[in-house]
Amino acid sequence: MSVPGGSPECGGSVVVYLKGDGNGRFEDLSFTGEGDTISMGATSIIVQKVHDEGLTMEEVLALDYDEFVERLGRELIGSRTRNATLGLSTLKYAIQKYRRDALRAGTGPERPVAEPA
Repeated sequence: MSVPGGSPECGGSVVVYLKGDGNGRFEDLSFTGEGDTISMGATSIIVQKVHDEGLTMEEVLALDYDEFVERLGRELIGSRTRNATLGLSTLKYAIQKYRRDALRAGTGPERPVAEPA
């Protein structure tokens, strides 16, 4: 699935491409984008973090925006916090959309398991 986020007029726009494995993990994750150095760099960092650390979707949803900005370097980002969190917020939205779509299709891990008769 692909999910767009941001806008070029506000520092950047990204499209997150997410493929889940049906068990709360990423089978594939990438992005394309256009914008300032902060929005593109921060998006690259969060996608790389997911790959390197093998984060689950639940772990990504639990990531704190302020902690993420601190790790990037608040003094580097200055007043462009929205740009720095563009990738993380778009990724979180993509995960939520993936889960909603999986629930509707009856294929998500959140689907109740029927007891055997």
